[in-house]
Amino acid sequence: MTKTFYNPNSHIEKYQLLTPKTKGIVRAIKIDEMLINMLKKHRIKQNEIKLKNGLVYQDNGFIFS
Repeated sequence: MTKTFYNPNSHIEKYQLLTPKTKGIVRAIKIDEMLINMLKKHRIKQNEIKLKNGLVYQDNGFIFS
């Protein structure tokens, strides 16, 4: 984790990606093979949705949001 999502007014397009408040929060997280496979399947589904929605689809590259 290297960024925090900041959106105080819950406006879909007006958010900021900030550095965490403390150095201790910056870290790598370990994920197992099952989760990696689930994320790969999710990416495939998201790409299908992206193709169907064209320019309307907004991809910010988040895994968790």
